[in-house]
Amino acid sequence: VFEATPALSFALTKQVAVGVAWRITHTSQSAEQLAPVAGPGPVPAMGKLEVDMSGTSYAGAHFGLFAKPTPTTRLSLTYRNRFTTHLDGTVTMAGQGNPASMDLPMPHNWGMGAAQELLGKRLLLVAEIKRSLYAEANKSFVTTIQTPMGDQKMVIPLDWNNTWTVGAGAEYWLTTTWAARIGYSAAQSATPEKRPSYYLPPPALMHTLHFGAGVKLGQFDIDAGGFYSFGGKDLTPAQTSPQDPNPGRYESTFLMGALSVTWRR
Repeated sequence: VFEATPALSFALTKQVAVGVAWRITHTSQSAEQLAPVAGPGPVPAMGKLEVDMSGTSYAGAHFGLFAKPTPTTRLSLTYRNRFTTHLDGTVTMAGQGNPASMDLPMPHNWGMGAAQELLGKRLLLVAEIKRSLYAEANKSFVTTIQTPMGDQKMVIPLDWNNTWTVGAGAEYWLTTTWAARIGYSAAQSATPEKRPSYYLPPPALMHTLHFGAGVKLGQFDIDAGGFYSFGGKDLTPAQTSPQDPNPGRYESTFLMGALSVTWRR
């Protein structure tokens, strides 16, 4: 997923500001997977599929409210809307490629944060809590495959859970222009234990280490950051049909980088 987020903030007073951002998101999916495929009988057959799809959404938005009740204390409230990215591409099975499409939803997301400056404003301590409403948005992945026999739907049940994420971090200004940042967060996985997947985060608590740096260059603030996330769990899902997930350890690791540029006037 690649996301561009142009943003604008406006100070209502010296203590209160509002912000809005436009989330332009490009998503690509390329995978080989074993999945149920509609067949001539009432029970779907299992087959190896090669999926290659992509799409771009322009419907994402991010809203924020910022308050500074004291000269060294900051509070925030954020909201990201639910939107859907439509993906188009091909699904190939047994060497035969067919046009395919699917809708990939992103959930509503609420967040609250607090920050406190110390040591003459050289040290900044932060804490944040987020709520993501996956249960409403992610009930299943439905891929529509165009075939000579008509459209066939490949349905992968999700039944995702709503999640909480909590985190804390610190920023320290090494000089008047350079800052170093570090943090930690823990997040519930939206994946339920009854539906683990090889291609999604495991149904386990995900631990994330955050790191970054910033520099002030005149009217410009340039910030770079990233995180390393990991988590896993041993599971024994019920085996009542060929479509059920296999028992074993489900584990994931993620590495992400980000760059932002802010112009202040």
